[in-house]
Amino acid sequence: MKIKVCPKCEKKQTDPQLLACPQCKELYAERDTDEPPRLSDEQLDEIAKRVAKAFKQDEDSERIANKVVQFFGKDQWKPLAEQILRLLHSHDVETIAKVLIGMWPFWWRLLVILAIAFALIYEVVGHKVESIAKPMLRDELTKQIRLQFKLPTISNTVATVAGNEASAIIKRQVAPAILNFNSVIQSNAQHVATILSNYESTVREAQTNTAELKRLADYYLLVVQAQGGNKSAFWKLDSIAHDGTNPMWPIASQIANQITLQILLQARDIENGLLALPNPSEGNVKSAETATFEEYVAAFSGPFNVLQRYQLLRQFYSQTRFPLRDRLAFLINVLQTYEELLIVNKACLLIDTEAHIDRNFMGTQEYLDWYRHWQQTNAAPTPAIKPPH
Repeated sequence: MKIKVCPKCEKKQTDPQLLACPQCKELYAERDTDEPPRLSDEQLDEIAKRVAKAFKQDEDSERIANKVVQFFGKDQWKPLAEQILRLLHSHDVETIAKVLIGMWPFWWRLLVILAIAFALIYEVVGHKVESIAKPMLRDELTKQIRLQFKLPTISNTVATVAGNEASAIIKRQVAPAILNFNSVIQSNAQHVATILSNYESTVREAQTNTAELKRLADYYLLVVQAQGGNKSAFWKLDSIAHDGTNPMWPIASQIANQITLQILLQARDIENGLLALPNPSEGNVKSAETATFEEYVAAFSGPFNVLQRYQLLRQFYSQTRFPLRDRLAFLINVLQTYEELLIVNKACLLIDTEAHIDRNFMGTQEYLDWYRHWQQTNAAPTPAIKPPH
């Protein structure tokens, strides 16, 4: 059966409506009626006084102990012990000690505790003593050995033995080390020779690579100049394209064909009027119809761009009032001295009106050969024409 009691004063709940003890203000807690009642602080104090009084009156301690054990629960021993210790005096403790001395379990437990304490003390103190004693012993031995070695007889003996031992050490260890050193030197010399040989090979390879890089750089620069319409660069590229031993000939041939097509398409657009040409004669010569031969030559050598010079060349050759030999000589001079492929191509087309070779700038050499033959039958002085700056 369960009842509700105050956990502090152990008083039972008298009114079911009350949830807390009116005196202690603690909530009631359920407890089994079979469980022995908890003692309050006042009850524990009273019992402690009686137990202490019993010890003081030298009553039978075993009988008192049996009664106490039967009366208290396990959870009540600690508060009871605290109460008893507070009530006992020094002479009471002496009485209790006498009782304990007469009991063999006390001695057994004491011996066990002493053994454990001795072991702990030995473990701690022993190691400490050992750590202190070892350096002291080592210092003392070193001191005694140093004093003994200062004696003449011992020092002379040691010197003799040391000399003999040093000689033996040299024979056993130093000599093989010297032989090994010589072997290492020879091996390293061979290794160094191999490194030098590899270095020379690397240098030669680097020089070859440098030359190859320079050749490639020159080639790419040549391609860029040729693509810009430069006559000299184009003929060098064309020469590479026709050299079967040159590893770059396939690329050079392809690029040369592209440049040729580009020049011809540009010339076609100009001739068809797709590109508007400026009139270079304005501000430089009187007019295309009234300018003298010398004025055309001077104007053509002036600071004109390619399209202006192209237009000026057309205007010049259309002036039939100039002798044919003078006009052809002017065009041949253009083929020989001017670098713009577009201008050279136009000069070839104008010469072809007389030569009938039907070629473009790729037939420049054929037009030059035709002109030499034509000169033999039409001898005439060639006017001096200055190339453009």
